Amino acid sequence: MGGLVKGIIMEIPFTFGIITYADEGVNDHLLKAIESIRVLKIPEYEILIVGHKGKLDAHPKTSEKNKDVRIINFDDTIRPKWITKKKNLITKHAKYNNIVYQHDYITFDKNWYNGFKKFGTEWHVCMNKIQNNDGTRYRDWVLFPYHLVWHRPKTKNLWDYVGIKNNRSMLPYDEKRFTKWQYISGAYWVAKKIVMQEFPLDEKLLWGQGEDCVWSLEVMKRYNFTMNQHSTVHLLKFHNPAFSPLTPECYKKLDEYWKKNITGKNDKGNPI
Repeated sequence: MGGLVKGIIMEIPFTFGIITYADEGVNDHLLKAIESIRVLKIPEYEILIVGHKGKLDAHPKTSEKNKDVRIINFDDTIRPKWITKKKNLITKHAKYNNIVYQHDYITFDKNWYNGFKKFGTEWHVCMNKIQNNDGTRYRDWVLFPYHLVWHRPKTKNLWDYVGIKNNRSMLPYDEKRFTKWQYISGAYWVAKKIVMQEFPLDEKLLWGQGEDCVWSLEVMKRYNFTMNQHSTVHLLKFHNPAFSPLTPECYKKLDEYWKKNITGKNDKGNPI
């Protein structure tokens, strides 16, 4: 498994599952993503690429002739934007229990692996810092934004009380209490294989249909989300995060609500 054993830092095996568009074959972003994994010098890892096997296998850096690469052939014409299927295929084929799910525009900071060795492996679903290509935060440690809680009346009422509007939902990295109100953005996350086998993504949903929100709502019924702020990944192209940090006023109200209504109670099980 790897992690911390009696204060000794152990190596951690990882599967890196990369989603790319099959019709594009090998693009510059994919090559940079793969190179950023290789420079980490992880003793035991694999790279799974979901895409066009013929095009990927024809390139020297993505070919299965590389001992660290396995290609999962996928035909995007079957059902365009079917990223839920692609991510579930990563789970199915992953060799290791620690799985990274990422799009091909994600690269790894040079200290990413050392950050995980410092953090350990006592987690089920883990988020890291995600930085946009301008150095600002992307959707890493976030609450459900206001426009996505319409189907959760209790949360909507709480957000109305707290004053969470205009997608001000980014949390401080050291805030651990509010995971039942959070979601994991589909651009990048890390999870145990056993968790993903128990809670696969809903393959009825496509990219842009809230597949990450639906999955988050299901998996949080049993597992908490964990933030490892020692490890960072970077976006190769700018993505509008659509979210901004929670205002001090909102954070104060949410903190007060928690202390008054949640502290000391069993908050496990179904999300509030």
